[in-house]
Amino acid sequence: MPTVGGVAKANNQRGKGHGNSCSAGNDAIGASAGTITFLTAPLFAKATKNTQSSAREQEEQFSDLLVLIRHGERQDHADRAWKGTALLPLYDPPISNAGRMQSFETALKYYALRQEKKIEQRIRGTFTMFLVSPFHRCIETAAVMNIIAFEGKLPMYVDPLLSDWQQAKVFRTAPLLGGVYVRHPDADIEDAHGDRLLFCPQLEALRATLVPFLKTRAAEASDLLAEYGISAEVAASWVGVGEQWLDSHATIPVWTSAAVTTSIVEKIEAQRTCTIPDAVGERTTCRRGGKGPLPPPSRDAGTGSAFKGCGVPHPEGKADLVRRCEQVVATHYLQSSPASSQSMVPRSIQHAAANERKTRLPKYFQTWAERPAEEREATGALALLPPMHVIAVTHADIVSTLLEVCCPKYHDKGAGYSVAYCSITALQRHNNFYRIPPLEERQRAEASANGRGTSQRCSKGYPKKKMTATPSKSQLTGLVKTRVPPPFSAEWTVESVGSTDLLRTRIVIQYSK
Repeated sequence: MPTVGGVAKANNQRGKGHGNSCSAGNDAIGASAGTITFLTAPLFAKATKNTQSSAREQEEQFSDLLVLIRHGERQDHADRAWKGTALLPLYDPPISNAGRMQSFETALKYYALRQEKKIEQRIRGTFTMFLVSPFHRCIETAAVMNIIAFEGKLPMYVDPLLSDWQQAKVFRTAPLLGGVYVRHPDADIEDAHGDRLLFCPQLEALRATLVPFLKTRAAEASDLLAEYGISAEVAASWVGVGEQWLDSHATIPVWTSAAVTTSIVEKIEAQRTCTIPDAVGERTTCRRGGKGPLPPPSRDAGTGSAFKGCGVPHPEGKADLVRRCEQVVATHYLQSSPASSQSMVPRSIQHAAANERKTRLPKYFQTWAERPAEEREATGALALLPPMHVIAVTHADIVSTLLEVCCPKYHDKGAGYSVAYCSITALQRHNNFYRIPPLEERQRAEASANGRGTSQRCSKGYPKKKMTATPSKSQLTGLVKTRVPPPFSAEWTVESVGSTDLLRTRIVIQYSK
């Protein structure tokens, strides 16, 4: 994966609409991935503010935060006459003007947290990435939040597993989207299992609504901006940030399970082999079951065929939805056997984790493989990645079912709760990716390393130091087997459910007669 964080120009230039013209160049991919920040270093800095804290108390501070946000109000709920457009099909509506305001007001919460002076509060506003459903309303909600709260710099990944529940009574047929999946240009690289797909959002539809909305907010929201301490200069920059975000998000990386990735890749290949350009550039449709040789797979994601479905099976029952939400947690948070979740992590995320350890963490931190054998046996479900804060923008049924999967006891108590537009549900769990050895253990390891160095020097002709027959007290202490403390619970806990405390835009619920 190329270096992340740059700004690239997409095929959709400002003011020009090209539908789903999708550039999958490496620069565009890098820009859409953004700069990935894990939370290990900030959480460790927070823990060590207390100089008397033990290694275990410091390690206890490592946690994952999963913020589930439902998209803003749908256009087809605000306007029942909306039946799709040339850019967005019937089942993939944008958010309404009220939905954009809800997204804007939610973004201000995280903007304010990032400006806090106390490290504890700033950490609450520091995030690793957005995970978004491929439906347009979720991408648009995340785009507004990213531009306002994070200057458009927070990495974004599409996960088909976050798609809307495929109920037959809601979706009579498998829904088509305004955006499309295409093959990643690195899809055929041997170790690029997590880099096989990209998602091309419907940029023309996004540009048509985002840019005017940002101009209006900068000009008219003076009272609200003053309340959050947002200067006129910052507000005036939103349009430029929005344009830059659109230009750099012609493609969005896809991070999902191996099974879903394989399914979508197969659909892309099936469509490509059934619609092949002939020698004069015309489209020829092949017969299903034809015996002719198949053309080689295209490596160019911009010119190959695309898949316009959401990426999950249709139709789905409740049990199917529960299994899908279990996959969401397993794919992004848990090490699995035989290493399927590890292999599906995009390389940009792997590189960010390796870079954090190399440049920002003490050398004595231990991953699972580096821990003592008794520690490995005692550890429960292992974290897939270092501590991260994730905002997942998805749908009401997904929020509800993820709460059921992660916190079944809580869900039993709150069964039947509604998930309002842009409501916030926050879940937290201990992250056991790293272990911090106690001070005594680190001292013994250092003494052992020094002893090995002395032995090597002696073998090179240095005079040997006389050793007494009776071992010293420190040597005896090193042989004492310390009791392994019980592992921290890695169960999810609930911080908030369906919170709309900061929303001012009225949420209207309409009932048909």
